[in-house]
Amino acid sequence: MADINFLKAQVDPHTIFNTINTIHGQLAVDVKSGRDNLVKFSELMHYQLYECNDKFVDVEKEIQHLEKYVDLQKLRRSGKIELECYIDPSLKEMFVAPLLFIPLVENAFKYVSNSNSGKYFIKIDLTRKENTIKFRCENSYTKKSEDAQLKRKSGGIGLDNLKKRLNATYNDRYKLVIDKGTEIFKAELEIYVD
Repeated sequence: MADINFLKAQVDPHTIFNTINTIHGQLAVDVKSGRDNLVKFSELMHYQLYECNDKFVDVEKEIQHLEKYVDLQKLRRSGKIELECYIDPSLKEMFVAPLLFIPLVENAFKYVSNSNSGKYFIKIDLTRKENTIKFRCENSYTKKSEDAQLKRKSGGIGLDNLKKRLNATYNDRYKLVIDKGTEIFKAELEIYVD
C-alpha cells in the first residue's frame, strides 16, 4: 500500500508550474476568473494529495477531478484544442482506484499536436458496460511532438506509474492498450469491477 501511495503522490511539477503561471497571467487581465481558476487548481491539488487515501473512491469524485483538470488545461491552451468529452451518468454509482484516468488525460494534453489536417483535438470517453468501466482518450499527435517532449526528458513516468498501480490494485482485472498511430495517439483502459 505504501508503494501505491508513493506512486499516487508523484505529481507532475511541469503541469503545476504551467498552471500557476497561466493563472498568474489571467489575474492581471481578469481578476474574478483568475481567482475562480485558482480555487479550482487548489481543489484539484487538495483532492490529489489528501482525498485519495482510500483504496477506492466514487467514480463521481474522479469525474469531478477530471473535469477541473480539463477546465484548467483549456485555459492554458486558450481555445486551440477541439475537445470532446462524454461521461456516462450511470458511472456515478461505481467505485474505482483513485487517479487512474488523470495520467492518460495529462498525457493527451502533453502530447497533443496538430495532425496533417491542421487540427488539434482531444477526445475523452468514460463509459460503463455492466461491471466494466471503459475509459478512452485520444489526441492528435505527431512524432515531432513526442520528440520535443523527450528532449525535455519529461516522458513516461505517468504511464509507468499507472501500469504499476493497475497491476497492484486490479492484477488481471484490467486491460490497458496504448496505440501510437502516425496522427492519433489512443489510450484505452478497461477495468473490471465487482
